[in-house]
Amino acid sequence: AKLHKRLHDLARKKVNQVVEDKIVNKYRDTKDIPVERSYARVFSKALEPFGAVFLHELKAEGRPLGGKHNSAVLYTVGPLGQNAKAPGEGKPQPGREKLVMNKLDFVKCLYDTGVNVMEVVKEYNKEAGARALTLLRVPIVSGGTFRHPEVGPEICALALLAGMQAVPLDRNLVVELMPSPPMEQAFKLITVDDDQRDGTTDSQLSGKPESQFNGKPESQLNGKPESQLNGKP
Repeated sequence: AKLHKRLHDLARKKVNQVVEDKIVNKYRDTKDIPVERSYARVFSKALEPFGAVFLHELKAEGRPLGGKHNSAVLYTVGPLGQNAKAPGEGKPQPGREKLVMNKLDFVKCLYDTGVNVMEVVKEYNKEAGARALTLLRVPIVSGGTFRHPEVGPEICALALLAGMQAVPLDRNLVVELMPSPPMEQAFKLITVDDDQRDGTTDSQLSGKPESQFNGKPESQLNGKPESQLNGKP
């Protein structure tokens, strides 16, 4: 939490730019965590971190299952669509209801979160060399406890994917979608041909470059344990 707070403060000074915490291992409160490098990106100067994305390159001893391909973790702060807390977190703090977004801002924040995800990965890979990420595993963000009651989970997934596809990336990066019916439905919408949209608006599928979402949905929803990058909902 302290590392994310410090990164968020850095990112708020450079909105829409990727920032790096270059001395993560020198702070007393974070020097013992198994992180080699840390990055962040935000789209506003707001005090609340909704839409912020953090990427942490893990040290060898901190990689899940000891796998060399589990080399980094991606953490997103999704938008708040209702005043709720995850199971086990207790009751919402007083005043938290003021942070709940309307449905339009909620969906827009998910789109911007998707943009942040890809921008962070793109900037990281520019400097990473042999450490560059080649597989990105993505779950739905804010599609459960914090989902706006007027926004379906498939729209949460669609907004996130639309934002991600707005950022052209190296074809060496494969995006793997975490398996769930809403994600599969969003995948079908985001990859549909123009003559098959059946009323889907251009804005829902805007910014679509040559697709980084390669192959059939089944090949990307395979639950491989070797993913290099794991996101949190």
